[in-house]
Amino acid sequence: MAVPFPERVQIVRSPRRKKTVTLTVERGVVRVLVPADLPEVVLQRILKSREAWIRQQLAKVETVSDRPWHERSYLFHGKAYPCRYHHQPNQRRWTCTLEDGAFHVSGPKASPAESDIHTALFRWYRMMARRDFLQRLERWRTVIGVTYLRVRIGNQRTRWGSCSSQGSIQLNWRLIQAPPTVIDYVVVHELCHRLEMNHSSRFWNHVERTLPDYRVCREWLKRHGQRLHELQV
Repeated sequence: MAVPFPERVQIVRSPRRKKTVTLTVERGVVRVLVPADLPEVVLQRILKSREAWIRQQLAKVETVSDRPWHERSYLFHGKAYPCRYHHQPNQRRWTCTLEDGAFHVSGPKASPAESDIHTALFRWYRMMARRDFLQRLERWRTVIGVTYLRVRIGNQRTRWGSCSSQGSIQLNWRLIQAPPTVIDYVVVHELCHRLEMNHSSRFWNHVERTLPDYRVCREWLKRHGQRLHELQV
């Protein structure tokens, strides 16, 4: 397939997608989600129009990925922290804490691999995400006046959250790295689907009544969302 830039491109055609085209950058791969019947000439025109943005985002990802873990920073609630490793030869389980302005990972290996560090961080993130998201769901469902059936902490590639017609909500654990206001926006977004299972003007009116500045949070995700996918697990 001819594309206007040399980086790898993965085209995903979905019969469920009717009109919108979504571009994401993850681990050096451009994923383009398009309607199943989108003409090739239209797809190429879209790729060409987004070429500068794609190159810019890939450059950011590649720059960070080239650094070893101990020279990188990791996000929590929108703030970046360094990561320190502590060798504990008698410790069987890997542990992770955030204190004194840094992540502290402890484990039994004298020289841990990056995958060891990232696995420990991932487990900590998942634990914190469940605790944090449940609290926000309870607070905002009371404000909005809705209920939900259950919540699942997932690892979606292209979605930050979803809500089924039965009331099951799924939230991406990677959101725990975003600023609290951005997390609130995604939580409110999904809870408002309990009022409108669509993205109609009525739905967005519900979101705006609850979070008048939701557009700022939505724009943050568009601009910085790829940063939340840097942790490879």
